[in-house]
Amino acid sequence: MKLILLPLRIAWTLFVVLTPLLGVWVASSLAVYLNGPLWAACLAGALLFPVLPLLWELRSSSKFRRKQEAREKDGKDPAKRWLTFWDRMTLRTLALNLAFIGGLLATFPAQGFTALSTRGDWMLADKQTDEAKSARKILFATAGGLEWLHELSRDNPYEREQEDTTRPEPTPEPNPLPPPEVVVDNTRDPDTDKPQDKTERKAGEPPQWPMRDELHPVVVSMPESVKTSPEAVAKYIAERETDPFQRVKALHDFIADRTAYDVPLLSMDPRNWPSQKPDAVFKSKKAVCMGYALLLEEMGRHTGDEIAYVVGDSRGLDGEIGGGGHAWNAAKIEGRWYLIDATWNAGSVDGGKFTKGYGTRYLFTPPQIFGADHFPDKEHWQLRKEPISRGDFVRQPMLKPNFYANGFTLVSPKRSQVSTGETAIVELEIPASKKLIASVIPKGSSQQGTKCEIKGDTKVVVSCKIDKPGTYHVRLFGGDRPKQQVPGKTYYYDMVGQIEFVSDGKS
Repeated sequence: MKLILLPLRIAWTLFVVLTPLLGVWVASSLAVYLNGPLWAACLAGALLFPVLPLLWELRSSSKFRRKQEAREKDGKDPAKRWLTFWDRMTLRTLALNLAFIGGLLATFPAQGFTALSTRGDWMLADKQTDEAKSARKILFATAGGLEWLHELSRDNPYEREQEDTTRPEPTPEPNPLPPPEVVVDNTRDPDTDKPQDKTERKAGEPPQWPMRDELHPVVVSMPESVKTSPEAVAKYIAERETDPFQRVKALHDFIADRTAYDVPLLSMDPRNWPSQKPDAVFKSKKAVCMGYALLLEEMGRHTGDEIAYVVGDSRGLDGEIGGGGHAWNAAKIEGRWYLIDATWNAGSVDGGKFTKGYGTRYLFTPPQIFGADHFPDKEHWQLRKEPISRGDFVRQPMLKPNFYANGFTLVSPKRSQVSTGETAIVELEIPASKKLIASVIPKGSSQQGTKCEIKGDTKVVVSCKIDKPGTYHVRLFGGDRPKQQVPGKTYYYDMVGQIEFVSDGKS
């Protein structure tokens, strides 16, 4: 009997000891992530054990004594306390701490998971010892166990409409394409001074990524008389393009070039949205990501191309580290699956306004690059040989495909959010033919950022001064270095990444 009870006693003891520690861990991780007072989290831990349980016990004991005295006056036998002092303290401690943890996670369900997954190892700082690595692994595994909270709090309006769920969904094999090699000194177009694509490729190989930001010729020359329905356009394209990669690109190009993002819908209840079905989107030429992705899937069916609708979360550079609901596509071409986001290739939204800007960075993007800001609900749509967890997704830096297309390498920090003092430091390696600039801006601010100091040519150190405590975004911009700097000319570069810094303002 004792052998049976021993494991239960050990488990109970661990539960009692770890519950207050779990409460402090959740509170302190939220404080670090949200740039709140860490001392308040530690104070709450001290109150929850032993101060409040002890005060509760003292109050309860006082009431019990008064009852005993009353019983004695009435000539009644004294009442018995069935639990010992330590049993009562244990149960009170558990009750208070479980209520505290439950309250925190109920108040910050999505942020709680993100905070634990990104800053749950804050007490280890930058330590990389074997002990620190083991502790970090345990902490993040524990955070991963709370992913259900994120799922519970998440409402993704882009999930397929109910009547469409009967369509069978494929289960793709991984597409372990290596990160693309950026050819620094490749042949350049003499008119635009931009790199030229490799036009020759072996059968079954995708085009070089990223492709030129040029619409497919069939889309450019398509007469208006053809644009009567998704089926008519798809068949027109299929009759004129036999290369499956170029055919899918043409479908993507037609949708990305013709469809505007319906920004006003973002402030509406999704239940009141106009239809996002293919025919409706084709007619209105407006959609949210669901409409873009459903239309591409539908047109692929008419060309005989297998294109799937994928739902998950995405991280925009002006959004939260944990991301928000999104929808995109995957296309099966010559036996392999490739990822596509026609919405993000159509343009950008800034200040409540959609600005058209066709691109190809999210067309046939290698899975590990696409996965820097897209995380599908179903693991197989990552198309990775070794899928990552949601915790891995929110921990990784917020880098865009252009970061990789420019041949940039992030040296440090390797996390989406880190703590700092009065200076935020980012280290990178970049090709000699590329240019990098950076700015720092308070999180959530609409003002223009303050320019950061850049040192180095290929091994670059970005230093950003921060004048007061708060949460800041260090934004990275990059592109081709001008062959010849023209005095007085302003050069514009694409935003390629962002690191979030929580600053205490100290040197």
